[in-house]
Amino acid sequence: MPPAREVISVHAGQCGAQLGGKFWEILCNEDRLGDSFGRTGDTSFGEQASGAYVPRAVFADITPASLDCLRAGPYGQVYRPENLVFSPHTSTFGENLHQEGLGGHEHAVYGAIRKEAERCESLQGFQLCHGLGGTTGSRLTSALLARIRDEYPKSSVLTRAPLLPCRHAALDYHHATAQELCEQMCSVDTLLCTADPARARCLAAAAVFRGASWHLHELEEQIVRMRDKSSSSYMPSMPANVKSWWCEWPPSQVKASATLIANSTAIQSVFRRVLEQLRSAKAEGHRHARPDETDGGEADMMKLLSVYEALDALPAADVL
Repeated sequence: MPPAREVISVHAGQCGAQLGGKFWEILCNEDRLGDSFGRTGDTSFGEQASGAYVPRAVFADITPASLDCLRAGPYGQVYRPENLVFSPHTSTFGENLHQEGLGGHEHAVYGAIRKEAERCESLQGFQLCHGLGGTTGSRLTSALLARIRDEYPKSSVLTRAPLLPCRHAALDYHHATAQELCEQMCSVDTLLCTADPARARCLAAAAVFRGASWHLHELEEQIVRMRDKSSSSYMPSMPANVKSWWCEWPPSQVKASATLIANSTAIQSVFRRVLEQLRSAKAEGHRHARPDETDGGEADMMKLLSVYEALDALPAADVL
C-alpha cells in the first residue's frame, strides 16, 4: 500500500485557532475517534510513539487566550503540546514583513512546522488558516509562506482566510432531491463572496457531493441540466467543464451536502475591492515601514485582473 500523502495544517492567530479548532473537531467526529484517538495513519493524522494518532497541525498566536481555549476544548488533548506555539509579539505588518529573516516568534513557529514535516514520509503540502486583519494572521502568515515556498518548492500550499462576510442562507438538505441540491449549490444566494456569476464566464468547476443514496451518473445529469440552463456563463468549448465527485459518508450533523468550486471571471469584482482596500490602507499610513508603493502584492493583483479581463473579452471559442 503506498504511503499517505501528508498535509500539514498551520493555524495562525485567534481567527486561525478558532477555525482550526472547529475544523479538527468536525474531522475527529467524522472519523468517529474516541478518547484514545486510535486510527490508521493518513493524510491528516500522524502516529505518536505511544501508538495514538494526532493531527498534523501547528497552532500559533501572540496571546495565550486562543490556545488556552483550544486546550480546554473537547479535543484539546489530541494535539501535540509542542505544536501549540505562544510567543508575545507586538510589531506591525509592514515593519516586519520586509525585515531581514524571521523574528523569534516566526522561528519558533517554523521550527514546529519543520519538525512536523520531518515526521512525514511523503509530504504533499501545507494548508494555512488565518485572518487578514490582525498582526499574527497577516504578518506571520506572510513570513511563513515565504519560508515554506523557499524550503519546500515542490509542495502545494493552500491558504484559507475569511475575506468577506458570507451570505446567511439556511438551506435544509435533509430531504433534498439531487435536482434541488444542484439548484441550491448553483444559486447566487449561497455564494461565499459577493459577485455576479451571471455576467461572467465560468472557466472550470468541480462539484463535490457527500452523503445520501445517490448515483454519480444521476448527479452528473443534473449538473449537465444546470450547465445548459446557463450556457452563456459556461464555455461551449469545454463540454466536460464541471467535474463531479461523490462520497457516501456525509458531513457531521447533516445527511447530505453539495459544494461547487468554480474558477469564474466573476472573481474580478472581489479582487478589485481588495485592491481598493489595499490602496486605502497605504494612503492612511497602515504600513509603518513604508515599503515601495509598487511592491509585489499590488502588481500581482493587477496582473491577475488583466488576465481575467482578457478572458472575458475573448469569444468563447478562442478561450482554450
